[in-house]
Amino acid sequence: SIIDEQNLASTSMIVIGMDITSREILEATQDSFQILLPAAFLLVIIVRGLVYRNVLDMVASLLALGFAIIWTYGIGTLLGFVFNPMTLAVPVVIAGLGIDYGIHLTLRYKEERANGESPRNSARTSVSWVGSALLIATITTLAAFAANLTSEMAALRDFGILLGVGIASAFVIMVTFVPSIRQIL
Repeated sequence: SIIDEQNLASTSMIVIGMDITSREILEATQDSFQILLPAAFLLVIIVRGLVYRNVLDMVASLLALGFAIIWTYGIGTLLGFVFNPMTLAVPVVIAGLGIDYGIHLTLRYKEERANGESPRNSARTSVSWVGSALLIATITTLAAFAANLTSEMAALRDFGILLGVGIASAFVIMVTFVPSIRQIL
């Protein structure tokens, strides 16, 4: 409005600055996020449908992924993170990495059940054996994302921390929730 009030006939003026640029980047990222997250979950549903061939297993794993994302943003909010374009990609990465946890646990559970084990023993065995391997994978993934803590860019550090929280959350939820639901079902 200040520029428009000047009535300059031969000069054009624009306003630019970090706040305007940051807002534009955030809006563009949010638009992309509205496409990427549903696309990631659609791919997760397709992969899980092909692997599980069971709607209840698929629903349990999707719920677990949803819980991991909620935990991640909840913990991030409690820690006072300011969400930026990079942290908006966290749920997509969690969905991509977290899909493996549920698949491995569920398939081992089904293998144990096919061998005649009880639901309780099948859940215990899948968590003991597969859970141990997943713990090691989780620790190495956390170490990889912890490398972002050395960055001078605050957004990249936040990204690394939130991804670490998300991967740890996905591990805890997948190792507890998914076998529990399988045992109940």
